[in-house]
Amino acid sequence: LGAETIRWTLEGPLRHRHLVELMELRAALEPVAARFAAERATAAQRAELVALATELDRLGRSGLGDGDAYLAVDIEFHELLLASSANALY
Repeated sequence: LGAETIRWTLEGPLRHRHLVELMELRAALEPVAARFAAERATAAQRAELVALATELDRLGRSGLGDGDAYLAVDIEFHELLLASSANALY
């Protein structure tokens, strides 16, 4: 699904169901993508993943884990993780 479709479905009456389904999809794909990223990421991608993970930790420890800033960094982290896997289908 495209980002716009996902955003649209999350605004509808089936929001909770779609959130659960998205988390299930992430749980299935991300461990494999992380393994590939560990093998294939460039040094710059690795450094940025560490920086983003550090920022997520900082925001979470500051009690900001449910805020817009955390969400933005979380999205950036996961997009980079998938890109770093060097699999165009992710």
